[in-house]
Amino acid sequence: EFNKASQITYQGGHTLLEQLKHLKKLQDIDVEIENIENVKKIITSKYEETSRKALSKKEEFTTKSNEIDKLKREITAIEGQLEFEREKLKKSEDRLSEIKTEEEYRAGLKELEAKQLIVGELETSTLKKMIALEEIQKTLELLKTESDSFDDDAAKLQEEIVKVSGDVNSKIEIKKSERNSAEAAVSKVFLNKYNFLKGKLKGRVVVEAKNTVCMGCY
Repeated sequence: EFNKASQITYQGGHTLLEQLKHLKKLQDIDVEIENIENVKKIITSKYEETSRKALSKKEEFTTKSNEIDKLKREITAIEGQLEFEREKLKKSEDRLSEIKTEEEYRAGLKELEAKQLIVGELETSTLKKMIALEEIQKTLELLKTESDSFDDDAAKLQEEIVKVSGDVNSKIEIKKSERNSAEAAVSKVFLNKYNFLKGKLKGRVVVEAKNTVCMGCY
């Protein structure tokens, strides 16, 4: 049956076998076009990924900057409160040296110790926040370096995309011209089927068969 079918002529007087050869040529051209386009797609994908990383670092930088601003405000507020408590402590110390009775001295000493505790807690809080501030500032410097590095990489990739685009477009135009010529030799019945399967399968349509087994399935 195949031998009979292979003798049927189609567009341009071509037999089935000749039509398959034309389809194979058409497919080879499509593969070449896809490979050419992939060159630009790969670089574009790298550019988009690098740009996303740069943006992510910028967002982290903004978050950390806001944390620094908040810490600075908190430190300023604590330092103001600390200064006020130290003044109160100084007055308590001065009063304690003027007390005459033991009972008043014990009460004054208790008051003094309470104020010393408040001052100590405020000093500890200030120190912790200053240490945290220093750590965040180090992180901020690192984020800035990483962000700048990603920006530089993205700029280089963008330049590469521009350079490659011209070359890719030129090659694709040539291949499209070759494809038009190849299409002209294929029967519309086969061409429509080929284009349908190509879009559906997202792969090769014309493949070798050995001993009735399709080699495209492996």
